[in-house]
Amino acid sequence: MEKERFRQAGLKLEYATLAWNLISFIPMIMLSQAQNSLSLFGFGIDSLIEVLASVVVIWQLKAVSKHNEQLAIKIIGVSFLLLSTYLIVQTFFGLHRQLAPQPSLITIFWLILTALVMFALAAGKQHFGRLLENPVLIAESKVTVIDGLLAVSVLTGLLFIKYLGWSWMDMASTVIIALYGFREAFHSFKSKAK
Repeated sequence: MEKERFRQAGLKLEYATLAWNLISFIPMIMLSQAQNSLSLFGFGIDSLIEVLASVVVIWQLKAVSKHNEQLAIKIIGVSFLLLSTYLIVQTFFGLHRQLAPQPSLITIFWLILTALVMFALAAGKQHFGRLLENPVLIAESKVTVIDGLLAVSVLTGLLFIKYLGWSWMDMASTVIIALYGFREAFHSFKSKAK
């Protein structure tokens, strides 16, 4: 009975993540266009990848099996790989375009709120993933951490651009997050279901 309660808690966290990212996607894309920001556009794309990861975990939590578990971990690994590859490509194009986005207060507020929400959701997923001994929920918690880190990276980059003129900070932060994502993708591809 306790395991079912933990599973339900994990599902609720995934539904919350799914809802947040579906709500975030369109405003981030619109703000990225209005503010001429590649990093905000990348953040919007990240929201779609997080939606994919959440759908995979919801599917796996509803139909737990060793095969589903292993497949879900691989799909999450692919989402890490896609996100990280996209971030590297975005950084490359950003260097060539040399954009200097100007953040709005709504962008700053949304990025702060998103980071807080993502880190809280990730902590909950990690907690219940361990209680359930569910590597899929644990792996997806790391995708959620990347979402939070990306929000912090985009925010930091925009603030450094606005106040110090250091446009390279946005791209440097993005590359660090991409490298973390590649590392997690590699671990996902190597992992075995319990």
